[in-house]
Amino acid sequence: MQTDLCAVPTMTKERKYLILLFATLISTLSGIGLFNAIIDPHRFFNLVTIDGVNKYKTYVTKMRLRKPVHIFQRKPTILIMGSSRAGGGLHCEDLTWNVNECYNSALRGITTYEQYRLLEHAITVAEAAHKKIERVVLKISYATFTETALTKEGFEEDLAAHENQGISFALRKAVLEKYLYALFSWEAVKDSQMTITYQDKPYAWRATGVWNFEQDGSWRTYILPQYINDPELTHANRSKQWNSSVSSMVGQFTQLKKQIDQRVDFEVNYQNFSRLLDLAYRHHLPLDMMFPSEHANYLQLIDETGIWADTENWKRRIVLMNEQIAAQHHMTPYKIWDFGGFNPYSMETAWDQLPVGQSMQWYEDIVHFQGALGAKMLAAIREDQLQGDWFEVVNSENIDKHLAKIRQDKDHYIKTHDAIISKMKK
Repeated sequence: MQTDLCAVPTMTKERKYLILLFATLISTLSGIGLFNAIIDPHRFFNLVTIDGVNKYKTYVTKMRLRKPVHIFQRKPTILIMGSSRAGGGLHCEDLTWNVNECYNSALRGITTYEQYRLLEHAITVAEAAHKKIERVVLKISYATFTETALTKEGFEEDLAAHENQGISFALRKAVLEKYLYALFSWEAVKDSQMTITYQDKPYAWRATGVWNFEQDGSWRTYILPQYINDPELTHANRSKQWNSSVSSMVGQFTQLKKQIDQRVDFEVNYQNFSRLLDLAYRHHLPLDMMFPSEHANYLQLIDETGIWADTENWKRRIVLMNEQIAAQHHMTPYKIWDFGGFNPYSMETAWDQLPVGQSMQWYEDIVHFQGALGAKMLAAIREDQLQGDWFEVVNSENIDKHLAKIRQDKDHYIKTHDAIISKMKK
């Protein structure tokens, strides 16, 4: 009996099932990965931009996942740092012509520890690529120094490099895990679906437009056509947004007033800020700091809730800390611009007081300034303007006089304007 050597063995049903199952799994995973890579809600891959599909990266959570990975990918030499005000109001094109080297690392609700770690991360990544940090602009907020815990998003230590470890295996592993997460996780699918859904819809409390996460790490609101063409709807939504932010600030400042005496809770923030300054001086970074412009109603609420004196002491302490650490390193202190105060920008008429058809030019809400005002602040820093009719570089020699002038302007403003908290109770 002869055996046919060319005969193909009969495949069992079990083997066929396993092959089919394996092929299905591979196809499904490949499809999910391709879908997430194209939609790219976190801007990790930047493969293609499709209007109406993935142009706007509206899903703005997971910033603490995105920002360290972007710094690792792009190795920027110019940094904008700070909280959500810097994220929404400061943009790389207003700071430097070399926007490809610039990145906005701002995080909503950022802590001083996160600022320190992100700066350390950027320095380490740049040095590993044989580059150096050429400029840092740090927006400083009082709220950042009153944070007592990280946000619910969570800051992942392994995603940020340590200067004494360089580009470690743990860092590379953490970044790889985030790539896989962004391609194949169910959460990434939901993020992609969210991105598609909100291409033509207002995002969350941004009442009139799509909130887009930009290539430079900042974010902007792009007004949708229905609001451009309907001034009454725009006015109603923006007024509601303004009043909502006022109410939120009243609650936060009132609660903060109760905590101010517990200074030990906030001291860790000053310690971490001291570490940030020490890091910058040790690496001879060109660092500029700024207290941002704040709307007059915001300043009014600080006074009405009883924390004005504490904000003044906070500015004094930042100025003194900067000069003390500079002296330790035998270096000239970094400049600190103060744009806070009462001026034509900060005293802009609020949305709820404007007639229909007119718009605020300088502020998004009582907390956040618009990019137009951010551009003016960055221009003053970029051009090294030490003083103007609405700002001044502050130091230990002029800070008391500077703050006294703002306090005097505040007292005059309050005399000529109704109390915000009283208005809210009516």
